[in-house]
Amino acid sequence: MSTCAKCHRDVTEGALYCGFCGAPVAPPRAEGEADDAYIGRTFRGVYFVQQRIGGGGMGQVYKALHKTLDAPVALKLLKKALLADEAIVERFHREARAASRLRHPNVISVTDFGQAEDGTLFMAMEFIAGRSLARIIADESPLADQRIVRIGAQILAALAEAHAAGILHRDLKPENVMVEVRRDEPDAVKVLDFGIAKIQLREGQQSLTDAGIVCGTPGYMSPEQWNGEPLDARSDLYAVGVMMYEMLTGRLPFQAQTPMELVRKHLTEKPAPPSTLRPDRPVSPDLEALVMRSISGEREERPVSAEAMRGDLLGCALAPERDAGATARESPKTLVLPHRPSPAPKRGPTPQFAVGGTPGRSQGREMGEPEESGESSLASGPRSRSKRLAVVAGAGAAAVAIALVVVAMRSHTYGEGAHASQDLEERRSLEEQQRLDELRVAEVRRRAEEQQRLDEQRRAEEQRRAEEQRRAEEQRRAEEQQGLEEQRNGEQRRKSEERRKSPAGSIEVRNQINAFDIPHKSSGLGVLTVTAFPFGQVLLNGRSYGTTPREFLLTKGTYRVRATHPTLGEREKWIAVPAGGRVRWTVDFDDGRR
Repeated sequence: MSTCAKCHRDVTEGALYCGFCGAPVAPPRAEGEADDAYIGRTFRGVYFVQQRIGGGGMGQVYKALHKTLDAPVALKLLKKALLADEAIVERFHREARAASRLRHPNVISVTDFGQAEDGTLFMAMEFIAGRSLARIIADESPLADQRIVRIGAQILAALAEAHAAGILHRDLKPENVMVEVRRDEPDAVKVLDFGIAKIQLREGQQSLTDAGIVCGTPGYMSPEQWNGEPLDARSDLYAVGVMMYEMLTGRLPFQAQTPMELVRKHLTEKPAPPSTLRPDRPVSPDLEALVMRSISGEREERPVSAEAMRGDLLGCALAPERDAGATARESPKTLVLPHRPSPAPKRGPTPQFAVGGTPGRSQGREMGEPEESGESSLASGPRSRSKRLAVVAGAGAAAVAIALVVVAMRSHTYGEGAHASQDLEERRSLEEQQRLDELRVAEVRRRAEEQQRLDEQRRAEEQRRAEEQRRAEEQRRAEEQQGLEEQRNGEQRRKSEERRKSPAGSIEVRNQINAFDIPHKSSGLGVLTVTAFPFGQVLLNGRSYGTTPREFLLTKGTYRVRATHPTLGEREKWIAVPAGGRVRWTVDFDDGRR
């Protein structure tokens, strides 16, 4: 039993209004449904919230009753957590105003929007008592070509109106398309969700979405959306093409296990034509070509506008819709020839012949009617001969009449035979046409399977070549790395051999101070630095290494170092070079100190 939220009295189950105070009554919550702060209350004093009918990342959608108009509305409430973002609030207001200006039979009407006392942003729209296109596809796909054209043309009409107003949808998908049955229209379409997070295209106005931001539903996003590129009307047309593809086949053009795989397929692969996925369901070639053109990865190959695509869609050559009865009637296997009853032969007046008799006399009488005298017609004498002649004439006339009747009946029989022959010929023609159609379908299927097999072979060959190229590249890099390693090892061996053969051990010489970093002790090397004033010739173990300053990288040991000057003499000293250290020897020829 429900309770009135205003007077707190019990209300009859199923009642929409309280019988005591007349206030609207919210329907009872389903078992296990969580409490909702809005259900059963009046929002802004106008909308009595009855139940929640949907929701998403931006907010919740409720079915509400406009108390003044006593009409149902769809009330969309933005989440309060998003109110802290001023950009979102500003975008909501600007784009809600833009959506409310759309006046089109296929666009949902926005009747009210604003902000409640607690700061909640809301939008009131007309309530659609129908099914989403997503539910129709799930329950009834594949749809007939004529129905796809009806639904698609209405979606494109709505987009043409929005694009003319400078609004892109960017999140077009079956869930945002409602279809309801009306008295004059079996599939009346309404496109939803033009109100939040859409681009404003008017010149001179700032874009409501920064460049590079990716938004939309993955299965219906165009390649330029994945790349974060600037969008135009052809991005919405791509989504329409995907929906029509899904109506034809019951599946999306690309199937993937992960989002990254789906992105890769949208950017690099071409979807299979719908006719190859459903060989049991004939597809109009014109409709299939338009769908494949609209989901092209290159936006230049898609229709230039929603209006142009709508014209192409309505111009597709489609086979007439068939019902079960028509199929049975057209099938040669169930063909029943019409029954033509043989009409009775037309019998005209019997020809009368008066050979030796009176013209106009009745046939019956001339065929042997006895005379009034009662004498036999075969009596002898002149009178008997006249009677015999009359009898013969009557018999001849009867024979001629019978022959004419037989000829007429034969003519009628031949006419009936001609009709039967014509029906047989028609049946044979239908059977031959069916056989040709079956052969044509089998040939199309064979070609599709052959093309699929060739495509699989080509992809396998490309993968094999790519794998071979990858292995060859890895082998080349490995060989180059091995060559570099061998070259470095050879260079190290050469240097080690030179150091071993050198009388001074390992010697590297530089003509500046601190040219070498102090090596690690484990290397067994040390640094010796020799300077002289004003200058001097440096000899190490009796071998000259040029003028000072000189710095040596030496193997650990003791070396005989000599510095000579052309006029100031020479100095000599035995110097121990430690491993991992630096030793400096400075010679001053002016004062003779070492």
